[in-house]
Amino acid sequence: MKKVSLFLGMVLAASFAIAQTSVINQTTTGSGASNSAIVTQTGDNESTINQTTWGTGHQAIVTQVQDIEGTKNISDVLQDQRGAEVNINQEGAANVAKLKQSGPNTADIDQIGTGNVLGSYANYTGMAFQKNGTYFSDDNNQLWVTQTGDRNKAGVSQEHHGSANIDQFGSDNQARVKQTGIAGDVINTVEVLENGDFNNAGISQTGEGNTGILWLNDANVGKATNNILNVTQSGDANRLDYKIRRGDIGGSYNTLDVTQTGNGHLNRIAVDGNHNGVTIVSNGNVGGSIYSGNKGDWSIQTGASLGGPWNTTSNGNSLDINAQGSNNTATGKIAGNRNDVVIAQNGSGNFVGTAWNMQDGVVIQSSDNDVTLVQNGDANKVTVLQKTGDFNVVNLTQDGGADADIVQNGDHNTLMGLDIDPIATSFNGSVLDLDQIGSGNTLHLQQTNGASATVMQDGMTNTSVVIQN
Repeated sequence: MKKVSLFLGMVLAASFAIAQTSVINQTTTGSGASNSAIVTQTGDNESTINQTTWGTGHQAIVTQVQDIEGTKNISDVLQDQRGAEVNINQEGAANVAKLKQSGPNTADIDQIGTGNVLGSYANYTGMAFQKNGTYFSDDNNQLWVTQTGDRNKAGVSQEHHGSANIDQFGSDNQARVKQTGIAGDVINTVEVLENGDFNNAGISQTGEGNTGILWLNDANVGKATNNILNVTQSGDANRLDYKIRRGDIGGSYNTLDVTQTGNGHLNRIAVDGNHNGVTIVSNGNVGGSIYSGNKGDWSIQTGASLGGPWNTTSNGNSLDINAQGSNNTATGKIAGNRNDVVIAQNGSGNFVGTAWNMQDGVVIQSSDNDVTLVQNGDANKVTVLQKTGDFNVVNLTQDGGADADIVQNGDHNTLMGLDIDPIATSFNGSVLDLDQIGSGNTLHLQQTNGASATVMQDGMTNTSVVIQN
């Protein structure tokens, strides 16, 4: 009987978590010193590592594992010198990793569980911080974060020449990245991979030559739905890559909003799935920049951008590109039904096809799609090719000597004006070349001030109305 009581007492004692605290302060008095701190904790723990004063090659390794439900771990690392490394591994729920580095430094953080946070000393919204003390391109802060589970949060702020990679596997996760720098070189890179549902990612980049990479369901695990992504890029020569891979069942109802200010931006968009929305607003190229116009290609279903593999069709997606300035180029393809594409270019010398990168123009291989093209300025050009499909609509308005080349193959296709306006407009010396091949196709066009039109309709019960003033 005593043996049984003793055994039960040991079990009860082991079931209570004992909070453990570890504080390590390492300082150096001269250059070239190298410190190392290793902390391994199991239970309800808190670890603080301070590696301060000038030195190189400092290293901090923290491993924290929960052994009882309801406990949490906190890791707080401060590295106030260049060339430092930190590795943080946390397993369980509601773990917190706090980080501040003055670099260039590297950080590798792996969190497994639910409700884990990478943030600042204050909270997630304040973000972890990597500071770069110089503007040299080889002084590059690097961050790798992997979070596996639901309701995790990762936030980081990087100063000049930063690289952040955040992978989140699960649902209701949040990622927030802020990168700053000055013009003059390729500065910052951020890559966010979301594999799951209802995730939220925000990227803010300031400087020149920034790159943002956003991929949904890159692991091809079968779903990526209802994710919200926001990107803001300020400066010249920024790049954005955005890809949705549907996998088995997902890739739907995702939203991307992009705002770019500056010149010479490059966007590559690839959507595989249904009811996704992409909006890109590029403001720049109004004169005085060494960079050419904003440019990009997009692909709804066809897999031409950023690789595949792809499913059969992508339906009900929307793409809205608004470019303000001159020498902008947009081009892409659609393979799916009931997709909505809007391209508005305000300025001179803008193109929808040919280049970048010769897909070419707006190419449609399906039915019930709606394409809206607005060009205001001089010497603009647009190409639309509807290879197959019925009931496709092109909404067109051009001004200032623009050139439109449109081919529609199929039945009941329409060229008309914006919104519910039945009349397309082509003003001030603009030129329209339209071929409609099939039956029941319709053209309504108004032209003024020296504009011209060449129309060919091959089929039955077609309608063509051209008004020239």
